[in-house]
Amino acid sequence: MAILFRTAALSVAALVLVALSACSSSGTQALGSTGAAGSSTIAGATTQWAGSVCSSVQKLDQSLQDLANKLTTSSNGSQVKQQLQAQAGAVESAAKGVTSSLQNVPASADQSVQKARQQLQAASTRSQQALEQLGTATAQLQTATTSAEFAEDFASIGGAAATAVGGIGTLVSNLKQYASSAQAQVKQAFGSAPSCQQLAKA
Repeated sequence: MAILFRTAALSVAALVLVALSACSSSGTQALGSTGAAGSSTIAGATTQWAGSVCSSVQKLDQSLQDLANKLTTSSNGSQVKQQLQAQAGAVESAAKGVTSSLQNVPASADQSVQKARQQLQAASTRSQQALEQLGTATAQLQTATTSAEFAEDFASIGGAAATAVGGIGTLVSNLKQYASSAQAQVKQAFGSAPSCQQLAKA
């Protein structure tokens, strides 16, 4: 049974890591020169919001990487169950952070920034749905006792995690593109925020 757990865990980890790798290599549009040191107070509020969005997306991306990494270092079935349950909780918390940051767009933001937020929200919603499936599959794994149940639950976990990573990839791609947007306020916001700059370089 320990061999089954180890093999299944590594398979799930490999699936998630491959998806994360594809995510990081996509949407690599470079940042343009922003020249935002003297941004106005209104633009500054929007930049602060954009920075919080980029930071929250980074945390969610890292939490999924941690999930995959823990799977590759788990040595037995009990350890896999415990670590998956704990990390699934961390992923859920990070996902809530993304939702919260997206909702806090400043009232002063113009229509172009509002439209950007809507696009990000759509990608976030897709990830949230997959993460809910991840949580359900992780909970089911805690009660699995047969080889068939383990295999089925691990397959569900891997598929949900990979789908969530795909949604995050869309978020990251959008954030990078916004940094060089033709829309002045969108470019100002996402091109000036330090966390968005870090995200673009990742």
